[in-house]
Amino acid sequence: MMEKFTKEEKTILENNPNIQAVLSNQVLYTKEFKEQAIKEYESGKSANQIFEEAGINTSILSNHTDYASKTLSKWRNANRKKINIHYPQKKIKNKDSAYQKLLKRNEYLEAENEFLKKVANTEQSVQKITPVLKYEIISSINNIIRC
Repeated sequence: MMEKFTKEEKTILENNPNIQAVLSNQVLYTKEFKEQAIKEYESGKSANQIFEEAGINTSILSNHTDYASKTLSKWRNANRKKINIHYPQKKIKNKDSAYQKLLKRNEYLEAENEFLKKVANTEQSVQKITPVLKYEIISSINNIIRC
């Protein structure tokens, strides 16, 4: 997947208090910004003006000049239909849970490596038994079997 934003653009966007997170190809806005933007938009303020006053450079976000109005229209329609417009929290939690899964997997693999080291050490110990000792062990086993 190709990154939409450069490192510099990501830094600019992440430093804006109205932006909750910047993913590889998507910007997640804060709940407060969305709600305030909808109110201002419905009171007649232009979408571009709302984004500009919030310090959000829409040219970074899209090549389309109507990015702000499309985004605000989408939020407004979702708000009217009582659809949760604050879905991004779930995406952030998913990133955290994926990280937790990786940590658990790493812990498992480390435990597996320790077990394999112990097995290897045991095999080396068995190989160090002298031929005389091997003969005595085999003789003892045979004696037990015969009885």
